Amino acid sequence: MSDLVSAGPLSVAALSLGLTWLYLRFGRNEPFVPGLAFPRQLHQPLLGILRLLKTVDLAETLFVDAADADGMVSCKLVTANVVCVTKAAHVRQVVCATNHRVVVSVLSNHIHKLLGDKSLLLLVHDEWKVHRRLIARAFHWQSLANMVPTIAKVSEAFVDMALAASQPVDVYPLLKLAALDAIGLTGF
Repeated sequence: MSDLVSAGPLSVAALSLGLTWLYLRFGRNEPFVPGLAFPRQLHQPLLGILRLLKTVDLAETLFVDAADADGMVSCKLVTANVVCVTKAAHVRQVVCATNHRVVVSVLSNHIHKLLGDKSLLLLVHDEWKVHRRLIARAFHWQSLANMVPTIAKVSEAFVDMALAASQPVDVYPLLKLAALDAIGLTGF
């Protein structure tokens, strides 16, 4: 019985030290990129901004309201440091900046459901490197500038079809068809 009595305080001390280490290692929500917006008030210890990814309205508080003038914001997603970019110029710069990819399962599940398992944002390692080399010429700015009128026509047709519906419409199949139309018409 005396062993249990003396082991109790030691167990409590070890548990409190473990929890303190866990909080200091993973739970602190501190800025990690100097000069980039970091909304501390939106973070929760150990979870970061995870709760904000439940709905579009909650995500808007992070991606729109908390972003700086350049449309960038830094945050923690569980234990990962994340920089969110919302402007096309920054997205292109980030996607093309490196061959290294880290898959964040919370986000990749949503991207997989929306874009499929071979989408550009889900490719990693050699698969990403090969794909990047293959499509680099297609994404040259002159090629893209020539595609804009065609993509605008497809987009207008998509919007007209969605607005013409009198009942709620599942836009996912329409988005797939619009993407296929754009790919086919631009000769991608």
